Amino acid sequence: MARVKDASNEKFIKEVSDGLLKMGATKIKDKISNFRSFELDTIVGKLEINIDADNQNCYTVFSRFADVDKAKEKFDCNPYSGKYNIHLTVRPIKDVIKTALLHFEVTQP
Repeated sequence: MARVKDASNEKFIKEVSDGLLKMGATKIKDKISNFRSFELDTIVGKLEINIDADNQNCYTVFSRFADVDKAKEKFDCNPYSGKYNIHLTVRPIKDVIKTALLHFEVTQP
């Protein structure tokens, strides 16, 4: 049974996707259904970003740096895998969107 998405989830997906594109991210082929996938050039190399389009209890964006060694020197990412995920609980949607985008803006030169 498919889950019903609410308006705030749709807004989160659209506005975070639009914000990533404005930062210079490139839309890439979605590797997993129900995810929106992007690639962003950062100060430490490529970052693959996957927005969970099926959020229910929190807003989640999964991401992973390609160069783990460089990334772990600058960012609080997983030092073994390069994962740089963000999980935000429900609060005013504008705050969730802003926080999600700030998470990626700090990776920019």
